Amino acid sequence: MTHASQDRVKEPHLRLTPLEVFELWKQGDYTPKGYLYHLILAQRRVGWWWRIDNVTEFCRQWEIPRSTFYRAKAALIAEGKLQENIIGAVELCIPDGSSEADLDSTNVCPAGETGVSLAGIPVPNLGQGVSLAGQSVSDLGQVEPETEAEQTFCDATDLLQPFFNSPPQSVCKDVCSFKQAQDPELLNSEDFSNDRPSVSNQSLEAQENREGKYTPPILQRAEKIGVNLRDRNLQRVIALWPERLPTAIACLEEKRATVKHPTRFLQRAIEDSWQPEKGHTAPTGFGAWFNEARRRSLVVASEMREGVLTVCLKNERWIPFEQLRQRSWDELSAWIGSLNHAF
Repeated sequence: MTHASQDRVKEPHLRLTPLEVFELWKQGDYTPKGYLYHLILAQRRVGWWWRIDNVTEFCRQWEIPRSTFYRAKAALIAEGKLQENIIGAVELCIPDGSSEADLDSTNVCPAGETGVSLAGIPVPNLGQGVSLAGQSVSDLGQVEPETEAEQTFCDATDLLQPFFNSPPQSVCKDVCSFKQAQDPELLNSEDFSNDRPSVSNQSLEAQENREGKYTPPILQRAEKIGVNLRDRNLQRVIALWPERLPTAIACLEEKRATVKHPTRFLQRAIEDSWQPEKGHTAPTGFGAWFNEARRRSLVVASEMREGVLTVCLKNERWIPFEQLRQRSWDELSAWIGSLNHAF
């Protein structure tokens, strides 16, 4: 993509907000692919899912044509820069380890193209209550190394931080800006504090196995269905609404034959307080039909709506199951294809 303005002063991408990304899109600084990538990155941390309940409303709000949104999403998925999960709504996630270096997206994120001067960047002293933002550093070699207490004081990329005692947002912003300016390649990385000692997941798992960590029976039920109990998003919603867990697991057990991603299903069941569909059972043969339709990439989900079993097609349209089962597989594929073109 050619830059919208060759004389624009280029600046490092210092964790843009969704509104800032939107403004750059309206100015013509983004390609659709780069716009969608940075918009998701501004909304959610790397590895976290962002749910879009209504694609039409999303495209209207962020001023991107619906067809352009789908093409950009498909391109990012094909390049391994985006993951997608559809359970009624559309869930998008930037996977760990993805890189934006080759995105022809914007001229506001020129990682490494221009030198970044640190002379005018204020360095807050986190060990004192008085901000030293008015002072600047001209020689980084004279900066005293941070103590361990200072290093662990602020992790501005942690979305769980609002639930705990955290430093003022201005301090976090200064620290993150300073670290990003030191190395633009750390832009939007999941953790800017790589110099801190860390414990790998394998080490934690081995330690828990040695200690014989106890798993409550209700969570054992979920684990047998394939739920990843170590998923951070799931742990977060369980901590927020523990009283909803038994009902959510009952919903999962009820839908286990057609659920493709049990961990995400359970997370959303807790968030949206789903209830089991008592008294409603799927018609005979529905499980085998749904599995075959999903294998053919024709459907993505199913649910009972006011006593009527409906199926979500890959184009996000919900159709009664009885209407679909009357068609052969070839007829169904052709019909869904015609809906996609018309849609």
